[in-house]
Amino acid sequence: MKTIIHAYKSGDQWIHSSPPGLGDFIRGTCHLFERLDGTGCVLKVDISQTTFSELIDFDEVIAGRPYELLSIRTGDGFVANGRGRNGVRGDLKRILFSLIENRIIAHSHSPIVVMSDSHELKKELARRYSFIVFPHAPHHGSSGNALPVSIDIHLLRNSNFNWHINAWQPWWSGFSHYTSLIFTIPSANFRTPLFIREEITSLGVLRISLIGRFLLAVGRVCSYPRRLWQAVFGGARPMTDVAMG
Repeated sequence: MKTIIHAYKSGDQWIHSSPPGLGDFIRGTCHLFERLDGTGCVLKVDISQTTFSELIDFDEVIAGRPYELLSIRTGDGFVANGRGRNGVRGDLKRILFSLIENRIIAHSHSPIVVMSDSHELKKELARRYSFIVFPHAPHHGSSGNALPVSIDIHLLRNSNFNWHINAWQPWWSGFSHYTSLIFTIPSANFRTPLFIREEITSLGVLRISLIGRFLLAVGRVCSYPRRLWQAVFGGARPMTDVAMG
């Protein structure tokens, strides 16, 4: 029987200057598990080379209260290893406020804990909507400070429902989405640029409305000219860009 060990190394062990975050590692582990299923190979995970190994037994509850979690992804530039204190631009805030008020708060059934890679945004949302907030500044998983990342994972794995907004890139957050899948927490994703509700049940079943499916299909068709241009000409931008995502 073959054994494959998927190791997450500390930041100083990576050759390039941008080591992957813990969310990238979780996503990769899930894909490895799927690919190896039925092959007879054993998959093991090794985090012993990072400070996460010191927190493997970390556990506490929020005073036993049921809660839902809202995680908002605004971009790695806001993390800056805990030093990213700049605020989110105004037009994006208006989109986030509308999503939160009309698509999340209106459908939530428990108090909401908020976390974000933008520390200033997290504090502002807590003040604006009376969300529960933890005071730690965000850190990237590769920075070596494991405690803030571990707290966020702990919050994700113990909530009743996880809400994810990716206002940075048009993909589901590996950190939030895969943590929800692993611990069978139902969730809903909203991702730029369309912010359509994509719900995942606790069994991993994807639910999207018919209108949402139509809009996602239109987005893929409209993005084809841009992807074709980039494949042929590299990073150069076309004279007209009609992409929706």
